[in-house]
Amino acid sequence: MLYQEIVLLLFLFMVFMSSCGSDNKTIETPNTVINRDSLINTYQLQKGDIVLRKGNSIESEAVSLVDGNGKYSHIGIIMIQNDTPFVIHIVPDSLSSTVDYCLKQKLSTFFSVNNARYGCVLRLKNKDRKLTDSASFHAMEFYRNKVTFDGAYDINTDDKMYCTELVWKAYRINNFDIIDGKISNVNLPFLSNKAILPSTFLYSPYLENIYYF
Repeated sequence: MLYQEIVLLLFLFMVFMSSCGSDNKTIETPNTVINRDSLINTYQLQKGDIVLRKGNSIESEAVSLVDGNGKYSHIGIIMIQNDTPFVIHIVPDSLSSTVDYCLKQKLSTFFSVNNARYGCVLRLKNKDRKLTDSASFHAMEFYRNKVTFDGAYDINTDDKMYCTELVWKAYRINNFDIIDGKISNVNLPFLSNKAILPSTFLYSPYLENIYYF
């Protein structure tokens, strides 16, 4: 989205308080609260772990407003390479070029002070390593295939995706719906669509919140 559209989104949401279809549930308390550096440098993440953050930008504020339970504004999935955790994710306006491709970033970059006010790590409760390894592999395939950011937020396109869609589809390839069918209706003056909101992953019956800062 353009900057002007984001500002308009913020204004219109505060005026109209559009419904996004999220349930007012209680989020499960994470097992461990740790500081940012400990999460980045000490804690062992696994393939297929899901990471969420709240950014510092006006776009992050817009996402949080659209998502009625929006503590977090962005999401990615972990892959491990040479014992180093990387985050596969996709964001708009991430590159100097006009095309925003899927990114592979070190965890330290994803959770850096410049990119995250706070964040958390979700893990599959049943610890099915075959499933998490496969999801991580498919996320890497999205990166290798240069999937681009989907500004239309259309979950029916596979060559273009937005952040939550990418994580959902990485697991869904194995016929596993990690969000348990919770796709929200977003109705705003210039956006009316079904969308997957970041908070949906926090309420998933299949995930547990293991770390946060």
